[in-house]
Amino acid sequence: MTLQVEFWTVVSFLLTFMGFVGGLAKWLFSKTEERQAARFASLEQALQQSASNWASWKKNLCDLKRIYR
Repeated sequence: MTLQVEFWTVVSFLLTFMGFVGGLAKWLFSKTEERQAARFASLEQALQQSASNWASWKKNLCDLKRIYR
């Protein structure tokens, strides 16, 4: 049993497959980038909150020093 396929049919199948793989890779990279952006946003928010907490602690400490002088 032999399978005969024309050259241009094989070429079109290969191009279609390569396009599918390229589209899938592009989609996966975009999802990875979205997750990374969300992670960086949450880290930035945590950093700002931490800086705010440290600033309030510093202010309270300075107030205590001023009271006990």
